[in-house]
Amino acid sequence: MRNFCTALDDLNLHQLVDQPTHLHPTPTLLDLILTSETGLQYSVKVLPDPVADHQPVLLRAAAPRQRRRPTVTTARPWGRVNWDALCLSLLLADWEPLHTAGTVDEKLDAFMKNWNAAVDTHCQPVTVTSRRPSCPWLHGDAQITRAMKERDEARRAWESQRTPDSRHEYTQCRNRVKSLQTLARRSFMCDRLSTNRRDFWSRIKQFTLRPVKGVDAPSDGLSGRADAFNAHFAAVGPRIAAEAAAATRDSTTQLIAGPRPFRVCASALELRPATLPELSTAISQMSGSRAVGIDGVPLHAVKKCFPVIAPHLLHLINCSIVTRTFPDAWKTARVTPVYKAGDRADLNNFRPISILSVLSKITEKVVCIQLTSYLLEHHVLTPTQYAYRPRHSTEDALIDTVEWLARAVDNGHVASLTTIDLSKAFDSVDHGVLLEKLEWCGVASEWFRSYLRDRRQVVGSSSSTQLPLSHGVPQGSPVGPILSLIFINELSCFLPHGSILSYADDTQLLDSSPPDVTSLSHLKLRVKESICCLQMWFQANSLKMNPEKTDFTLVGTKSSIQKTGNFHISISGKTIYPSTTVKVLGVLLDQHLTWEAHISAVVRRCNAILVSLFKIRHHLNHDVLKLLVYVHVFPPYTILLVCVGRRRRLPSGQGTKSCSLCRQTRHRCPSL
Repeated sequence: MRNFCTALDDLNLHQLVDQPTHLHPTPTLLDLILTSETGLQYSVKVLPDPVADHQPVLLRAAAPRQRRRPTVTTARPWGRVNWDALCLSLLLADWEPLHTAGTVDEKLDAFMKNWNAAVDTHCQPVTVTSRRPSCPWLHGDAQITRAMKERDEARRAWESQRTPDSRHEYTQCRNRVKSLQTLARRSFMCDRLSTNRRDFWSRIKQFTLRPVKGVDAPSDGLSGRADAFNAHFAAVGPRIAAEAAAATRDSTTQLIAGPRPFRVCASALELRPATLPELSTAISQMSGSRAVGIDGVPLHAVKKCFPVIAPHLLHLINCSIVTRTFPDAWKTARVTPVYKAGDRADLNNFRPISILSVLSKITEKVVCIQLTSYLLEHHVLTPTQYAYRPRHSTEDALIDTVEWLARAVDNGHVASLTTIDLSKAFDSVDHGVLLEKLEWCGVASEWFRSYLRDRRQVVGSSSSTQLPLSHGVPQGSPVGPILSLIFINELSCFLPHGSILSYADDTQLLDSSPPDVTSLSHLKLRVKESICCLQMWFQANSLKMNPEKTDFTLVGTKSSIQKTGNFHISISGKTIYPSTTVKVLGVLLDQHLTWEAHISAVVRRCNAILVSLFKIRHHLNHDVLKLLVYVHVFPPYTILLVCVGRRRRLPSGQGTKSCSLCRQTRHRCPSL
């Protein structure tokens, strides 16, 4: 007993029962009630009637009711706006100051003055305090409201009468309410999927898969970390540039890496004023996101009022293009940290997504359409870059990589595949170098110079500290990805050996050689030289190669892979050995192209999706569940079937050549 009491003291536990609970043959205290609460108000009573030789124990404790913390949000009720009245107010507004203003900033101030005045009249901000989870499927349903009243009345009758009949009546009313709520939720989810598929999964997580949290559960928001996130994201570019400069000074070999695009164009791009149809096309091509910038203008409101504000908005955008000036009010981005993977306490595991002003994104979209048309028409972008271009998707990049490897293996060679990833590529773009490369590509850089100059960012609310940005292009802007492509467009010109395939900042180096000792030693030197040349180019352009995500593998038959022996390469003092599998654009490639590793990963992913659908099966009907299977389960298999089943034409005279991987003819081999 002494040891037991000592153990309770060590565990900070208290025993509440102080009477015997087993009376025969001798009174013994066998039933315990332990608690770690020191100030608990309780009363314990041992009942006289035994149950299975034990006396029942009755505990009464005064526990405080756990209440949900209320959430206070302030937003405009756009769903209740009379759009005709709003458009009429904008039509009757005085737009003369907009057209007579001298600078772009003054024109923007005049535009926002008319817009805010009309919006404040017809859609004033409201503050909502919510103490319960949102249940939009219950709003306005008279049948459910009436059933809930009947349930509450039956519960009060049962609590007062305590008869079997009242208990049965209450149970029936409660079950009827649950059935009606399930049907209403199912109808709400199915209608939401058919009308707005973009935010369907967020609604699923919000209303059906929401985890249960206590009142003291920590929040995953930005409370107390906004300034830390802001300082971290703003310092990424200068820090990487300083590290690249230090590595360049310490390097024994210097690479002269001035602006050198893949193909220099004689024709020049001068941004021209847009037309009203072009503005309408640009707005229609933008995503339906409801995220708003600091100015609070949503895209769907601009689309609703477009017939009225289109001439004035077009005048504002064309003035920015003609004067080559980007308004200062559009240069402040509200950054949202998006979690990637790893420890949430590490700020490096978050990606900064810039939520820009909608009017700014519309202007960027107009400019982006002209810039993209120019780059594609004059073939400025290298064909080895597959990102942010029409008919150059992730599947195309993956298929070309697999075809290159399979062709090398069919020729009896050992192919090397090296994957290179850049650290914070979007955030570390040097503005001066980018503008210089734009001019080399024949693009007038005055508007882009104004676009990149004096940019700022805030994290969370607009009231937090604004920090300047000296490097990087905004992630989430229409023109940012195209500028990043131009920045790394010349990368393929500095590859001394093999081939290169890139998707944004993900780069794959490909090379091959016969499986003999001399050729493999030359292959090792070529791979090392290629990586060193690209690494020096990265350092000269203030970019940093991520050594943790740099990996390579050797692809070939089992016999040829065995001949490679102790094949390895050294990069910056780090020795890298070939991996059995390498992830390329989300697909696992193994050394023999058997696809076993990727098939296992696809099966695990599809099983996880099916398990999630099983949990919410009661909230969806059969047709919607079948549609979700088609949308979320079948696509992972599609790219696998395309890569494995894609047939390639063999050179002349090799129509019956057998595959080096499975020793089958090309008519039977799935990889051919």
